[in-house]
Amino acid sequence: MTVLEQILPQFMITFFEFLAIPLADNSIIFISIWSIIHLLVGALVFYFIRKEKYSLLVLFELLVLFEIFEFSISYLVPIILRETVIDTLWDLIIGMVGGFVAWLILRKR
Repeated sequence: MTVLEQILPQFMITFFEFLAIPLADNSIIFISIWSIIHLLVGALVFYFIRKEKYSLLVLFELLVLFEIFEFSISYLVPIILRETVIDTLWDLIIGMVGGFVAWLILRKR
């Protein structure tokens, strides 16, 4: 039994394993079910910062800071699985797509 299995209830481990199922995975693309969450988070964060002067740039900066935090935590806490660079880049791209879609929807209001 791993440390992660000792800390988290089984339903959470099963849920995280489900989210990690790859939908597209090769040398230049990595998209998993987690990507849906990144898309929604990008849109939601944009919604809250939409009145900032450079809101899409601010969104990008926040997403980069979160990915740096997530990457750092994976090295500090060995029970967390490390993401690949491709996965991290796609997390940023998909988060920005979510923000851009939110921008398209909200600019008409």
